[in-house]
Amino acid sequence: MAGKGPAPKDPSTRARTNKPAIPPTRMKAAPASQPKLPVRMVRNVDGRMVRVAWPKITFAWWAAWGRSQMAAGWTETDWFTALEIALLHAEFWEGDTKVAPELRQRIAKIGGYPDDRKRQGFFDATPDAPVTVEAPAPTNARARRGGLHAVPDSKVLGG
Repeated sequence: MAGKGPAPKDPSTRARTNKPAIPPTRMKAAPASQPKLPVRMVRNVDGRMVRVAWPKITFAWWAAWGRSQMAAGWTETDWFTALEIALLHAEFWEGDTKVAPELRQRIAKIGGYPDDRKRQGFFDATPDAPVTVEAPAPTNARARRGGLHAVPDSKVLGG
């Protein structure tokens, strides 16, 4: 299964702080409202295009994205990308499992899975979310190994 690897390290803990070769460009994006799912056409066995209904699960999936905070700032082009994913979603739920890997990867790109949201820097900001504090990492080898010490061979061999 393909993926993007582990989430990136916190920049403050990195040993190297190289700046990107090309500075990022800021742009002002105009959020767009979610469009309705369009008429869905597929080619039948005769080769003619016929109108088919969207699966109910795809309607529910599309509505969920419309309510999602992830999609709150999406532009028109983002919604077109989501529409392409909706087509794959419909094909998958109608039994075409060959589209599953592509569907998974595209949903991951838009932050559809918890790991992907974490990797992209999004987190649950609800006040009821538990807060976990991790212990700071040991700073040297002696601290990492704790109280380890050499044991004479006679004790290891039971003698």
